[in-house]
Amino acid sequence: MTIWRPRPTASPPKRSSRNNPTQIHLVATPIGNLKDITLRALEVLGSADVILCEDTRVTKKLLAFHGIVHKELWRLNERFLPIERLTGKKIALVTDSGTPGISDPGARLLNYLLDRAPGEFQVIPVPGPSASVAAASASGLAANGFCFLGFLPRSKTKMLRELERSLATGLAVVFYESPHRIMETMTAISQNWPGAKTVLCRELTKMYEEILRGRPEKILEELSRKDRLLGEF
Repeated sequence: MTIWRPRPTASPPKRSSRNNPTQIHLVATPIGNLKDITLRALEVLGSADVILCEDTRVTKKLLAFHGIVHKELWRLNERFLPIERLTGKKIALVTDSGTPGISDPGARLLNYLLDRAPGEFQVIPVPGPSASVAAASASGLAANGFCFLGFLPRSKTKMLRELERSLATGLAVVFYESPHRIMETMTAISQNWPGAKTVLCRELTKMYEEILRGRPEKILEELSRKDRLLGEF
Protein backbone atom coordinates (compact mmCIF):
# COMPACT_ATOMS: atom_id res chain seq x y z
CA MET A 1 0.00 0.00 0.00
CA THR A 2 1.25 3.46 -0.89
CA ILE A 3 1.21 6.03 1.90
CA TRP A 4 1.01 9.60 0.68
CA ARG A 5 1.70 12.49 3.03
CA PRO A 6 1.22 15.83 1.25
CA ARG A 7 3.27 18.86 2.12
CA PRO A 8 1.38 21.32 4.37
CA THR A 9 -0.03 24.43 2.74
CA ALA A 10 2.25 27.36 3.49
CA SER A 11 -0.40 30.08 3.17
CA PRO A 12 -4.21 30.35 2.98
CA PRO A 13 -5.82 30.20 -0.48
CA LYS A 14 -6.31 33.48 -2.32
CA ARG A 15 -9.44 34.75 -4.01
CA SER A 16 -9.34 33.78 -7.66
CA SER A 17 -9.40 36.27 -10.50
CA ARG A 18 -8.68 36.29 -14.20
CA ASN A 19 -5.01 36.77 -13.36
CA ASN A 20 -5.11 34.19 -10.57
CA PRO A 21 -7.84 31.65 -11.47
CA THR A 22 -8.83 28.74 -9.27
CA GLN A 23 -7.26 25.58 -10.61
CA ILE A 24 -9.39 22.49 -11.22
CA HIS A 25 -7.29 19.37 -11.69
CA LEU A 26 -9.02 16.63 -13.69
CA VAL A 27 -7.50 13.56 -12.04
CA ALA A 28 -7.66 10.18 -13.79
CA THR A 29 -8.27 7.34 -11.32
CA PRO A 30 -7.97 3.53 -11.62
CA ILE A 31 -10.55 1.68 -13.72
CA GLY A 32 -10.32 -1.34 -11.42
CA ASN A 33 -6.94 -2.07 -9.90
CA LEU A 34 -6.38 0.59 -7.23
CA LYS A 35 -2.62 0.50 -7.85
CA ASP A 36 -3.10 1.94 -11.34
CA ILE A 37 -2.64 5.57 -10.37
CA THR A 38 0.14 8.05 -11.09
CA LEU A 39 2.41 9.69 -8.54
CA ARG A 40 1.20 13.07 -9.77
CA ALA A 41 -2.43 12.06 -9.22
CA LEU A 42 -1.65 11.08 -5.65
CA GLU A 43 0.13 14.38 -5.10
CA VAL A 44 -2.84 16.38 -6.39
CA LEU A 45 -5.39 14.38 -4.39
CA GLY A 46 -3.25 14.61 -1.28
CA SER A 47 -2.96 18.39 -1.44
CA ALA A 48 -6.52 19.20 -2.60
CA ASP A 49 -8.85 21.24 -0.41
CA VAL A 50 -11.94 19.82 -2.11
CA ILE A 51 -12.40 16.68 -4.22
CA LEU A 52 -15.43 16.70 -6.51
CA CYS A 53 -16.45 13.09 -7.15
CA GLU A 54 -19.15 10.99 -8.78
CA ASP A 55 -19.71 8.70 -5.78
CA THR A 56 -18.11 9.66 -2.46
CA ARG A 57 -18.02 6.01 -1.33
CA VAL A 58 -15.90 4.97 -4.31
CA THR A 59 -13.52 7.91 -3.90
CA LYS A 60 -13.17 7.30 -0.14
CA LYS A 61 -12.09 3.73 -0.86
CA LEU A 62 -9.41 4.93 -3.29
CA LEU A 63 -8.13 7.61 -0.90
CA ALA A 64 -8.03 5.20 2.05
CA PHE A 65 -6.09 2.63 0.02
CA HIS A 66 -3.38 5.21 -0.62
CA GLY A 67 -3.37 6.67 2.89
CA ILE A 68 -5.03 9.98 2.00
CA VAL A 69 -7.37 11.07 4.80
CA HIS A 70 -9.38 14.03 6.05
CA LYS A 71 -10.46 15.26 2.63
CA GLU A 72 -13.61 17.25 1.89
CA LEU A 73 -15.58 15.33 -0.73
CA TRP A 74 -18.41 16.89 -2.73
CA ARG A 75 -20.64 14.85 -4.98
CA LEU A 76 -20.84 16.02 -8.60
CA ASN A 77 -24.11 17.92 -8.75
CA GLU A 78 -24.14 21.32 -10.40
CA ARG A 79 -27.59 22.15 -9.00
CA PHE A 80 -26.22 22.36 -5.46
CA LEU A 81 -22.67 23.48 -6.14
CA PRO A 82 -21.84 26.79 -4.41
CA ILE A 83 -19.27 28.27 -6.79
CA GLU A 84 -18.28 30.92 -4.27
CA ARG A 85 -17.09 28.16 -1.89
CA LEU A 86 -14.80 26.74 -4.58
CA THR A 87 -12.97 29.87 -5.64
CA GLY A 88 -9.49 30.14 -4.23
CA LYS A 89 -9.35 26.48 -3.19
CA LYS A 90 -7.27 23.61 -4.52
CA ILE A 91 -9.78 21.46 -6.39
CA ALA A 92 -9.52 17.94 -7.77
CA LEU A 93 -12.24 16.51 -10.01
CA VAL A 94 -12.48 12.72 -10.29
CA THR A 95 -14.90 10.15 -11.64
CA ASP A 96 -15.59 6.70 -10.20
CA SER A 97 -13.05 5.21 -12.61
CA GLY A 98 -10.93 6.43 -15.47
CA THR A 99 -10.51 9.91 -16.88
CA PRO A 100 -13.04 12.61 -15.86
CA GLY A 101 -15.22 14.06 -18.58
CA ILE A 102 -15.39 10.83 -20.61
CA SER A 103 -18.91 9.35 -20.41
CA ASP A 104 -19.45 10.61 -16.86
CA PRO A 105 -20.98 13.66 -15.12
CA GLY A 106 -17.61 15.43 -14.93
CA ALA A 107 -17.94 17.08 -18.35
CA ARG A 108 -21.37 18.49 -17.52
CA LEU A 109 -20.19 19.94 -14.22
CA LEU A 110 -17.04 21.37 -15.77
CA ASN A 111 -19.05 23.16 -18.44
CA TYR A 112 -21.38 24.48 -15.73
CA LEU A 113 -18.46 26.03 -13.83
CA LEU A 114 -16.83 27.50 -16.91
CA ASP A 115 -20.14 28.95 -18.14
CA ARG A 116 -21.26 30.37 -14.79
CA ALA A 117 -17.90 31.84 -13.83
CA PRO A 118 -15.87 32.51 -17.01
CA GLY A 119 -12.25 33.29 -16.27
CA GLU A 120 -12.55 32.15 -12.64
CA PHE A 121 -11.28 28.60 -13.23
CA GLN A 122 -8.26 27.07 -14.94
CA VAL A 123 -8.59 23.43 -16.05
CA ILE A 124 -5.51 21.24 -15.61
CA PRO A 125 -5.62 17.60 -16.83
CA VAL A 126 -3.80 14.95 -14.80
CA PRO A 127 -3.80 12.04 -17.28
CA GLY A 128 -3.92 8.37 -16.42
CA PRO A 129 -6.19 5.32 -16.80
CA SER A 130 -8.97 5.22 -19.39
CA ALA A 131 -11.11 2.15 -20.07
CA SER A 132 -11.63 3.04 -23.73
CA VAL A 133 -7.91 3.47 -24.38
CA ALA A 134 -7.08 0.28 -22.47
CA ALA A 135 -9.61 -1.67 -24.55
CA ALA A 136 -8.41 -0.16 -27.82
CA SER A 137 -4.83 -1.00 -26.92
CA ALA A 138 -5.66 -4.61 -26.04
CA SER A 139 -7.80 -5.10 -29.14
CA GLY A 140 -5.00 -4.88 -31.69
CA LEU A 141 -7.46 -3.17 -34.05
CA ALA A 142 -6.62 0.48 -33.38
CA ALA A 143 -3.24 0.93 -35.05
CA ASN A 144 -4.68 3.67 -37.27
CA GLY A 145 -6.78 5.26 -34.54
CA PHE A 146 -10.27 4.57 -33.29
CA CYS A 147 -13.71 6.15 -32.98
CA PHE A 148 -15.04 6.29 -29.41
CA LEU A 149 -18.82 6.43 -28.92
CA GLY A 150 -19.23 6.19 -25.15
CA PHE A 151 -22.55 4.48 -24.37
CA LEU A 152 -24.71 3.71 -27.40
CA PRO A 153 -28.29 5.05 -27.72
CA ARG A 154 -30.97 2.88 -26.12
CA SER A 155 -33.07 2.89 -29.29
CA LYS A 156 -32.02 -0.01 -31.53
CA THR A 157 -32.60 2.08 -34.66
CA LYS A 158 -30.43 4.92 -33.39
CA MET A 159 -27.79 2.48 -32.14
CA LEU A 160 -27.47 0.80 -35.55
CA ARG A 161 -27.39 4.17 -37.30
CA GLU A 162 -24.59 5.41 -35.05
CA LEU A 163 -22.56 2.22 -35.48
CA GLU A 164 -22.99 2.31 -39.27
CA ARG A 165 -21.90 5.95 -39.44
CA SER A 166 -18.85 5.26 -37.26
CA LEU A 167 -17.80 2.11 -39.11
CA ALA A 168 -17.89 4.07 -42.36
CA THR A 169 -14.82 5.99 -41.16
CA GLY A 170 -12.72 2.83 -41.57
CA LEU A 171 -11.52 3.10 -37.98
CA ALA A 172 -12.00 0.68 -35.11
CA VAL A 173 -15.12 1.57 -33.11
CA VAL A 174 -14.98 1.48 -29.31
CA PHE A 175 -18.04 1.82 -27.08
CA TYR A 176 -19.26 0.99 -23.57
CA GLU A 177 -22.13 -1.35 -22.77
CA SER A 178 -23.90 -2.52 -19.62
CA PRO A 179 -24.34 -6.18 -18.61
CA HIS A 180 -28.12 -5.75 -19.03
CA ARG A 181 -27.84 -4.85 -22.72
CA ILE A 182 -24.71 -6.64 -23.91
CA MET A 183 -26.54 -9.68 -25.37
CA GLU A 184 -29.03 -7.49 -27.25
CA THR A 185 -26.25 -5.28 -28.60
CA MET A 186 -24.03 -8.19 -29.65
CA THR A 187 -27.00 -9.86 -31.34
CA ALA A 188 -27.67 -6.70 -33.37
CA ILE A 189 -23.99 -6.51 -34.37
CA SER A 190 -23.96 -10.18 -35.34
CA GLN A 191 -27.03 -9.73 -37.54
CA ASN A 192 -25.82 -6.57 -39.27
CA TRP A 193 -22.02 -7.06 -39.38
CA PRO A 194 -21.47 -10.84 -39.10
CA GLY A 195 -17.94 -10.66 -40.49
CA ALA A 196 -16.66 -7.86 -38.27
CA LYS A 197 -13.50 -8.42 -36.26
CA THR A 198 -14.76 -8.01 -32.72
CA VAL A 199 -13.10 -7.78 -29.33
CA LEU A 200 -15.13 -7.73 -26.12
CA CYS A 201 -13.38 -6.56 -22.95
CA ARG A 202 -14.95 -7.11 -19.54
CA GLU A 203 -13.79 -5.94 -16.09
CA LEU A 204 -10.42 -4.66 -17.33
CA THR A 205 -7.66 -4.63 -14.67
CA LYS A 206 -9.97 -6.37 -12.18
CA MET A 207 -9.94 -9.89 -10.75
CA TYR A 208 -12.29 -11.30 -13.41
CA GLU A 209 -10.77 -9.51 -16.39
CA GLU A 210 -11.78 -11.17 -19.65
CA ILE A 211 -11.04 -10.42 -23.30
CA LEU A 212 -12.96 -12.31 -25.99
CA ARG A 213 -11.96 -12.17 -29.67
CA GLY A 214 -13.59 -13.34 -32.88
CA ARG A 215 -16.64 -12.81 -35.06
CA PRO A 216 -19.73 -11.48 -33.28
CA GLU A 217 -21.49 -14.85 -33.45
CA LYS A 218 -18.59 -16.60 -31.72
CA ILE A 219 -18.57 -14.03 -28.93
CA LEU A 220 -22.34 -14.39 -28.55
CA GLU A 221 -21.92 -18.14 -28.13
CA GLU A 222 -19.32 -17.64 -25.40
CA LEU A 223 -21.50 -15.13 -23.59
CA SER A 224 -24.55 -17.41 -23.76
CA ARG A 225 -22.63 -20.15 -21.90
CA LYS A 226 -22.18 -17.93 -18.86
CA ASP A 227 -24.60 -18.18 -15.95
CA ARG A 228 -24.48 -14.45 -15.25
CA LEU A 229 -23.11 -11.48 -17.14
CA LEU A 230 -21.56 -9.10 -14.65
CA GLY A 231 -19.26 -6.10 -14.87
CA GLU A 232 -18.74 -3.44 -17.47
CA PHE A 233 -18.17 -4.24 -21.13
